[in-house]
Amino acid sequence: MRSIHFIGICGTAMANVAAELKAMGYQISGSDENTYPPM
Repeated sequence: MRSIHFIGICGTAMANVAAELKAMGYQISGSDENTYPPM
């Protein structure tokens, strides 16, 4: 399994990219200074 870690994952663009990659079978992790809905 391939894994990707995103920095700033709670942003609108990064969250969408992470969701698409997860749907493609990637293992996703991430970090961000703040968390905003819907995260």
